[in-house]
Amino acid sequence: MPRYEFSKEKFVINPYTFVRSKKDVKRFKEIEENRKLHTGVISCKLIVKTPLLIPDVEKATGLIDDENVEYPFMSIGNSENIRYIIPGSSLRGPIRSTYEALTNSCFVTARSSQNISTRTKAPFEPGLLMRVDNKLVLKPARAYLFKVGDYKSNINDDNNNVWCIATQEELRRKYRYGDTIYFEGRTSQNGKYFVKKIVKKSDIPEDRLESELEYGTEYNSIDNESSENNSDNNNEVTLKQGYMYIGEYISKKRHESIFIDKEEPNILSENLDLAYQKLKETIKIYQNEKINKNLTKDQDGIFHHGYDQVDFESFENGKIEALPVWYKKIKQDETKQDRVYLSFAGIGRYNYEKGMDELLGERQPCTSRDNLCPACQIFGVTGKNEEKGIASRVRFSDIIIDEDIEFKKYSLSPLRSPHPSYLPFYAITSDYNQGYDAEGSDIRGRKFYWHHASENADMNNADAKINGIKSGTFSFSVYYEDLTKTQLEHVLWLLCLGENEEDGKYCFKIGHGKPLGYGSVKIIVDGYKERTVKDGNYVLCSNSRSDVNNKVAKVDLFKNAPDLKHVLNFNTLNKKEVSYPYVLDGEGKRSSDPNDVNMSSAKWFSENMKLGGKEATVLYELSYPTDISTGNDNESDLNNKIAFPVLKKTGE
Repeated sequence: MPRYEFSKEKFVINPYTFVRSKKDVKRFKEIEENRKLHTGVISCKLIVKTPLLIPDVEKATGLIDDENVEYPFMSIGNSENIRYIIPGSSLRGPIRSTYEALTNSCFVTARSSQNISTRTKAPFEPGLLMRVDNKLVLKPARAYLFKVGDYKSNINDDNNNVWCIATQEELRRKYRYGDTIYFEGRTSQNGKYFVKKIVKKSDIPEDRLESELEYGTEYNSIDNESSENNSDNNNEVTLKQGYMYIGEYISKKRHESIFIDKEEPNILSENLDLAYQKLKETIKIYQNEKINKNLTKDQDGIFHHGYDQVDFESFENGKIEALPVWYKKIKQDETKQDRVYLSFAGIGRYNYEKGMDELLGERQPCTSRDNLCPACQIFGVTGKNEEKGIASRVRFSDIIIDEDIEFKKYSLSPLRSPHPSYLPFYAITSDYNQGYDAEGSDIRGRKFYWHHASENADMNNADAKINGIKSGTFSFSVYYEDLTKTQLEHVLWLLCLGENEEDGKYCFKIGHGKPLGYGSVKIIVDGYKERTVKDGNYVLCSNSRSDVNNKVAKVDLFKNAPDLKHVLNFNTLNKKEVSYPYVLDGEGKRSSDPNDVNMSSAKWFSENMKLGGKEATVLYELSYPTDISTGNDNESDLNNKIAFPVLKKTGE
């Protein structure tokens, strides 16, 4: 096994951080129509600070197994009359998210009944779910292993001491997950349990099915010296009753299993029914092609099937006697039974008991016109159940790029999807072993990306190239309707982030490649025109940039969001290295092989969080932005507060 240590000299700053959110959200009724409201249009400019990438996904070329893809910049029209654009939606989302954080509004993008899943850090134990007197019980089990011949690790293996089904296809054709199986077993010298031979139920005399299933010379092919429960040499064999477990394929997999009841006391847990319901939610992750990228994907003839043979309905109506699962139990205080988590694999995925709804509490998305947070009052909210949606009071125009722009191709390394299961970065918890289910646990806050210099090297592990705009200034409009005086002032302040100057330091992040440093933009407001009624007619009254500045000066939305003030400051990190934590080899180099598991960024995260015995050991947690001061030039102070040491491989 490779050995690692954290560097004492080389540090990086993670591309994202979190802005704290209060647990209470102030809500108000929908704006009354009889109030004096404001309608008009705001003239804005967008200044590109780091390369801007807005990929046109539908016009991608070179698509080969999701690699070597090239994306042109977003455009409309045909090749003869093509016009490049920055969609208004690319602006609206980040600007709304910023206002939500500034005003402690709801988490509007949170999905109802959203589960949080994680992968086990330490192996789970085998178990059997059964129904006794119509009650769900969990029994400790023992897994007997058998080989599958076409699993890659078994090819050209001459070891015939372990019973083997010829192929994965044959295994799935003959057996189903949870089938009752009778078999001969043996114990190896190192204490592992193996299948010697599966026996067809039709070959077993009826009078033996209800007994301990002991046989004589009919099964004399078994090796007496290696058979368990064989104290004499009379060729007597004990058949065991078990239940077929068929897992998912991984590259180094050798075995599937048959689970048997260990005949030990049942696992007592008050939450077993809930754990079972969460297990049913977990299988949806394995069967979702958007999440499980290996689903039905050929790996040397071996496929992922998403546990498609698991039949919960047959188990619940009694057609399947037992359901093989893997479980972890966590000891509660003396007055409670153990908490149990269930998974489909020894090192697999499971769901926390608490979903996003419970963690968010009052911060869940607004649903009623009579109960709207500040952001939903301005930006609107979709209707739910019988409630009608609230239309947005602001609309962002597309930016049509009329000037001659020189596009440049930028290579992007593979980007990561959010991993809320990585607790040291995403969670506030008093017990990393229980994670989000620990008492008082919470999400860390709202996720934002730091501004920093963008990557622009030809990387060996780059999986895409995108045409981007290196620099430029572009005009767009924001249309507003029926805003209160205070809301209009907030929108003007929000667009320029309280600093209406071209060289201002407070910026947004838009477009693609945010963790790599792309998409930093500064917005300034040139002026606005407001519609008023004069002599019974609508007229537009112009307001200059100085008028905007006067209104902006009355507002300071940063006062309640110091974390966000640091994140939006383009100069906060002062050209420090920003990267996902990574691993260096013995020569101090990063691996260029994306398939090198021992040198991947994932190794940093696993080394950072380990399970020591029953407790989780975490070395480095993500800090909040207010742990540093703007423009901090003290390298050691910065490293101590928000930077992470890289991981170094020191040997095998």
